[in-house]
Amino acid sequence: MTEHEPEQVSAPSMQDLLDWLEDRLEAGRRTAIETAIALGEPGTVERLEWAQAFRRQAALLPLVTPPPALRRRLRQLADRAVGEPRAPRQVVARITIDSRRVTRPVGVRGPHPADPVHYQLVFEADKASVIIDVMPDGPGTVALRGHVIADPDTPSLFWASVRTPSGIAVRRSGDETGVFRLDHVPIESDRLLVDNDVLAVSIPLDLALPTP
Repeated sequence: MTEHEPEQVSAPSMQDLLDWLEDRLEAGRRTAIETAIALGEPGTVERLEWAQAFRRQAALLPLVTPPPALRRRLRQLADRAVGEPRAPRQVVARITIDSRRVTRPVGVRGPHPADPVHYQLVFEADKASVIIDVMPDGPGTVALRGHVIADPDTPSLFWASVRTPSGIAVRRSGDETGVFRLDHVPIESDRLLVDNDVLAVSIPLDLALPTP
């Protein structure tokens, strides 16, 4: 077969047609695709029209550069897909601040009865700190609004789950800034886990509400 002699292509694939539209084919293959199009091979015209429509639509929807945290996360997932899978590093957090234990000055009028009963917990662990706001969320339950502040070399996207008396609560995904929320968490729950493919932080919980 000479350099410009067409190859025998009976039904070009979608990839063939996209390569042809974007001029990525050698001369012989390009001629073979053009011949198949001219002959109206079964399915070729339909695939060509779809490929042309796809390229027009793609031109109207330019890709947006993902945030740095998401790019790091995607890179890690890609690296894990081609490399040996590794378990995340397991660490246990220690509590450093519990606002229930902080003595507040009492005003002459006392606290306003409409103020919600809530408190804040701060935990420290290797590679991450975790701040949790605890708020009443119904009879016997609380809502946890958390923020994982990870080291620069640790992805900030985490899953959060709670160990309840009946087992593990539904896992919730945090956002790219490390913020997460869990609703209707039983007060008896004793452990929170925030984890991703790199780091798993186990956090002991005491969720008793303070007396208003």
